[in-house]
Amino acid sequence: EGPDAERLLERAVSTFERNFIIRALEKGGWNVTATARTLGIPLSTLKFKMDRLAIRELARKVRGN
Repeated sequence: EGPDAERLLERAVSTFERNFIIRALEKGGWNVTATARTLGIPLSTLKFKMDRLAIRELARKVRGN
C-alpha cells in the first residue's frame, strides 16, 4: 500500500496502454487517424496519449519521417 504501490500500478497501466496502442498502430499501418477510429477515441486523445507514452517519436521513425 501507499505511494509506491500507486506508482507501480500507474507504470503497469502505462505499459499496457503503450503496448496496446503500438499494436493497434501496427495493425493500422501506423495510420493515426484510422487507428483512432478503430479504437473509438478522438484523434486528439490518441495523439495526446502517443505524446505522453513516447509513441509519436516511434511512429515517425517507423514511417521514416
